[in-house]
Amino acid sequence: MKNRNTIETKFNAAFRIMLMLSVIAVPHSVLWADEADIFLGVADARAALFDSYAQVIRDNGIISQKGFKRLDTTWDSELERAKKLFVSARTKEDVYYALVALKNSMHNTHSAINVPDKLKPQDDSLSLPFKLALAGSAIHNPRAVVIQSKIPQVKRGFELIKYNDKDLPALQYEYLQWHDSNSPELLKFETVKWLTRRDAEDVPLPSTKPVEMSFYDLEAQTTVQVSLEWRKRPKPDVEQSSPCGINMENDGDYKEFKFDFAGLNYCVYKDPVSKTILLRYFSFYYYFPVMRLWNRTAFLSYKPQVLDTHSNYPAEHQLSQIDAAELRKYLARQKWRRLLIDVRENTGGGLPEELLKFIARKPFRMATRSFVYTPRMRGDVNIFDKATENLGPVKEFLAKDMENNKNAKESFRYQYSYDCPHKCTLADMMNAEKQPDIQIKKFDVAVLSGPLCVSSCDQFVSIFKYNDMGRVFGLPSRGGTMPSGMEEEFVLKNGDKFSVRLPTGIGYKPDGEALEGNPPIPDFFLFPQENYLRIMLDHMDK
Repeated sequence: MKNRNTIETKFNAAFRIMLMLSVIAVPHSVLWADEADIFLGVADARAALFDSYAQVIRDNGIISQKGFKRLDTTWDSELERAKKLFVSARTKEDVYYALVALKNSMHNTHSAINVPDKLKPQDDSLSLPFKLALAGSAIHNPRAVVIQSKIPQVKRGFELIKYNDKDLPALQYEYLQWHDSNSPELLKFETVKWLTRRDAEDVPLPSTKPVEMSFYDLEAQTTVQVSLEWRKRPKPDVEQSSPCGINMENDGDYKEFKFDFAGLNYCVYKDPVSKTILLRYFSFYYYFPVMRLWNRTAFLSYKPQVLDTHSNYPAEHQLSQIDAAELRKYLARQKWRRLLIDVRENTGGGLPEELLKFIARKPFRMATRSFVYTPRMRGDVNIFDKATENLGPVKEFLAKDMENNKNAKESFRYQYSYDCPHKCTLADMMNAEKQPDIQIKKFDVAVLSGPLCVSSCDQFVSIFKYNDMGRVFGLPSRGGTMPSGMEEEFVLKNGDKFSVRLPTGIGYKPDGEALEGNPPIPDFFLFPQENYLRIMLDHMDK
């Protein structure tokens, strides 16, 4: 028995020595190969692969330098941050976030990314047991204040001072990599949300290490220190919808006002104190899914109408026209002549030309757009065809224009919205001046804006302000527009593909300045706070 044990011991020792020698003989890159190598290649080649992706974006996308200036950064800086994630990626989730960071580096709110399902992280959400919001009237340095808390020592109204030894500006820069627009106001809003809420689809989830925080209690003039761990985000409480059938973040602002009328995409409230009508226009988007359209009709204040199936105009255009006409009839019946249009929740859709005609007292200029003839389009007609396939009648005019202007980088400017029931002419599309509706009494109008107002809502605010239709209150709209875009496809190392939607056009305000990264500045700037609408109504008198 002793000899047998001795033989087994010697065999095991020899086996371990052979195993160690075999490990030493294996190349280091193979032994410690990361999961990310499958998709991005080995580390030495990744930088070149990333640079090739960035060059395609550079050659076929429109990057707003004004947008980067608003964020106090540059595209090169943002690319470098994304590149570090790309080169250092180890897991497939790392690959996902590196690609998202590449897309985010453009800070274009209309850009989007589509990645293989195998790369997507699990649908996890984590949270901390309190909630923050911005406070203050300073443009650049608002405060982060507690508005909800389940922690006894942290109360409503406390101001966040430090978060893992970082102040709010440092935290905003850290979050910037996951911010997909060029709005500094939206960056501030999203940063304070990110500090207490994380969704794996959008940002990497935090580590299990506790978060160390300092809060300032203004009333007691003392500092409170807490250490908290991230937890699985609980299911949200079922919230009651507002009287007009929507459930949105600003519902609380309207609690003291009388609900009076509802359309498909707006609700109207009244304030007897100031004799003002409040038009909450929460969307200009009329491409309704069937169930959402059905649900909205339950709250309509007017009788639903049958759409004309034989019309040259699509259903969404007809719905928009009906909704606008019913609003016009409602407003025409009103004795009060003060109107506050709240577009803080409005994420765009079609440009509301009828609303603008209703407001305007004189002829007004619309926003316009142009198409950019990128180097890749000039080198490959198939890319041009792909980029213009959804531009309708303007496509043939652009093709002729590019052929006749060999050195032009940009097309002629044409309207965002134009109605061509028959054949469109170039004159139709380029005529940016519109006439007001003179058959109705005019209102004293102000617009309440904010960084969720984007796309056609951005255009609406810029048209409103440039044409002196009234004053703009609140915060700047987002400054985001993509009048045309195309899907650009990229190939990963293993042959899988991902795509990024790139902007191929420029949107312009009526004054001729580019709108991307350059929204109208409010006449009265103020971050949201208690009694926000009342403050705005009072300011209409000033």
